[in-house]
Amino acid sequence: VQMSEKTLPLLDIGLWFENPRGFVEQLRHVCHTIGFFLLKYDKVMSTKVAERALKETKIFFDYPLEKKLSLSYENSPEFRGYMKLGVENTAGVVDIREQVEFATETDSSVAGWKLWPPYERLRGRNQWPDDFQPSLRPTIMEYVNGTLEIANIIRRALCMALGLSADALDHMFDNDPHWAMKLVSYPVPNENMSSSGANHSHSSEIEQSGLRSASELQSEPQTSSWQGVGAHTDTNFLTLVLQDSVGGLQVF
Repeated sequence: VQMSEKTLPLLDIGLWFENPRGFVEQLRHVCHTIGFFLLKYDKVMSTKVAERALKETKIFFDYPLEKKLSLSYENSPEFRGYMKLGVENTAGVVDIREQVEFATETDSSVAGWKLWPPYERLRGRNQWPDDFQPSLRPTIMEYVNGTLEIANIIRRALCMALGLSADALDHMFDNDPHWAMKLVSYPVPNENMSSSGANHSHSSEIEQSGLRSASELQSEPQTSSWQGVGAHTDTNFLTLVLQDSVGGLQVF
């Protein structure tokens, strides 16, 4: 494990295939002492897949606002789609970012639409920009599938780190587990902030959960300070974040 006072620990998932116990011990130590880490993942998914995903993400956010709004979050009862700059907030402070969300797709005509338990409301269809960016869907789904393979390994290693069998939680994720994917663009804040014309940092976040997730929205946010996204705790089982070369994401 490589680390210093100014950098996060770096784990190589390739060690899982060569020395599972060694990787599990590194993961256990990092989770007990730091709680967050960087991951070298090229033994599971090509870095080219991630690069293509980031490229397509940038292309999407560079489109005019009216095109992106055709996938508006407001059109989706399942909380999927595009959210423009200045809409989302954390603890009453506006998050200076725009985003588009995707998740596990369910054919509502087959599964039906349920109100209870509450997490059933998250099942549904994604809004894809197939009419103006048809390359986004296959590129992002390739990245999602690779990331889910990584998540499966991390989950099994975490089980072993807790003294459980590697497959202890597999039954919760084997049958079409719920994942959520968020493509995010963080513009450089300025006094004349708008939804276009600013430099952006791009990232993707993928969440894996046992059919449970949540989205919290508050009304009448205040812009008392700039923040990409305020301090928060994810409600899912595992979050993996891919950041572009601009940097700036923080963990505490």
